[in-house]
Formats: sequence, structure tokens, C-alpha cells
Amino acid sequence: MNGRTIDHEVSNKCPSGCCECCISFARIGLTIEEFDVLWDMGARLERLDGQLLLNVSGGCQFLNDCKCSIYGQRPSVCKRYVCDKIYH
Repeated sequence: MNGRTIDHEVSNKCPSGCCECCISFARIGLTIEEFDVLWDMGARLERLDGQLLLNVSGGCQFLNDCKCSIYGQRPSVCKRYVCDKIYH
């Protein structure tokens, strides 16, 4: 993995062609609000040990040609991911 999740949203936009965060994890944690929005979008969601999760194993289903098709509505954890390969 070439990145990390920080405690605040990243102010710069993701660079074109980078989909590191979309392929680096098996599951990502969601808030109840994010879970509800993604549920309505038909996302692969899970509840595991009291956690609400988006299953991104094998790549996020909202990734199209290495671009996020729900960029404006992506989960907060995605907004807080910093790709060290790109930014540092």
C-alpha cells in the first residue's frame, strides 16, 4: 500500500489516473449516512461486528477507468486518503 488515511479531508483533488485507494483495501468503514447513500446506489455493503462496511475487495465497484464514478459522494475515508506515491 502506498498511502495512509489522515484525520481530515485532503484539500487537493485526486490526480487523474490514480486509483490507489480504490484498489488497496478489502473493506472500508462507513458512517450510517454513507451506508444509507451507498445502499441506495446498490453498493456491495456489509455489517461485520457492528461495523458498516463497503466491500471494495478486488477494486471498488464505483471505479471506472481508474476514476471514481461517485467522487462527489465518496465516503469520508476516501476523502482522507493520501497517496504517498503521488503526493510525497
